[in-house]
Amino acid sequence: HADILEIGSSLLLSEGFRAVRAFKDHFPDKPLCADTKLIEHVADVVKAGIAVGTDYFTVLAGAPNPVIQATATAAHNQRAKVILDLVDAPST
Repeated sequence: HADILEIGSSLLLSEGFRAVRAFKDHFPDKPLCADTKLIEHVADVVKAGIAVGTDYFTVLAGAPNPVIQATATAAHNQRAKVILDLVDAPST
């Protein structure tokens, strides 16, 4: 059982948001997370992802605060959510 299905960054890189559309077609009732690792162009990426059924977007936790805030705002305005990706966060 999975609560959220993640479309990984490698799949997004090779197939783009078509991959999200395919997952949404096969699993219409499951929330989808696109592992976008956002750092720039956040409004455009969120808009494109929403159009194909993305429910969650990832943004790099080490991104500047304005980038994280812009991502959260863009997602919130479209009723989507943001997950912080800790891949670039320092471990202390």
